[in-house]
Amino acid sequence: MDCSVETFSDVFKHAVCLSNSEVVIILNQQLSTRQISQQDMFHNTNFTSSLEHAKKFSRINNVAAVKEVRQLLRRHGFDEIEIALIANLCPTTTEEAKKVIPTLAHRRDEDLEPALAELQNFRSYDVDSAALVQASVASAGATDSMRMSQ
Repeated sequence: MDCSVETFSDVFKHAVCLSNSEVVIILNQQLSTRQISQQDMFHNTNFTSSLEHAKKFSRINNVAAVKEVRQLLRRHGFDEIEIALIANLCPTTTEEAKKVIPTLAHRRDEDLEPALAELQNFRSYDVDSAALVQASVASAGATDSMRMSQ
């Protein structure tokens, strides 16, 4: 398949693309409504690995927030594939968003910035990620201090 921006966008133009957070919700609902029994789940490695993967890379962990994010991104006029990609990647800047999602290149920064800023309010941070960021910032500060003293 040709992954050029136009072809990629056309393939998913009429598809409903799900974010990892939405996949977690759907698979958990299947478990809770017993559409898939616990025994079947443990024997079905595809189900289990899909659920674990989606959980691992899910950026938004609240059902209401997941729904709000989809509505937010639709209001800002994003295509289905862009909604899923933005929700999965949670870019923080317009530059980052345009680099990782090529179909956003034609959008003006002034149009992207409000959506990305609102999106950050919904993003979930786990303890390990927060600790990693703090350690990274502390390390960068120590490196800067050493450079200044030289």
